[in-house]
Amino acid sequence: MNTVSDLQNAYENNKGKEIKIFNPDTEDFTVKYGGVPYTIHALEIAGFPYYVAQHIKKSLASLLMGKNGIPAPTEEDWRKIEASIEVKYE
Repeated sequence: MNTVSDLQNAYENNKGKEIKIFNPDTEDFTVKYGGVPYTIHALEIAGFPYYVAQHIKKSLASLLMGKNGIPAPTEEDWRKIEASIEVKYE
C-alpha cells in the first residue's frame, strides 16, 4: 500500500474501528502517538483506535524483540510477535 488512494481507502475502511492490544511484557508500556501518551499495563489488554493501535503494536513489537535478543528481526519474526500482541476475536 503506497499510493495516496490506498492510504485514503485504508483510513476510510478502518475509521472508528478499535483494535485490542495485549502487552505480554511484565512491565507497563507507554508510547506517544501524535504527542499523546498511550499506556498498556503489563499483562493486560487495552483497546485503541486503529491507527493508534498500529503504532503501539509496532513499537511494542520492537521493544519485545530487543528484550528477546533479536537484533535483526526477519519478516517472520515480525509476523510472529505482532500476532502475539494483537488480540483477534473470532
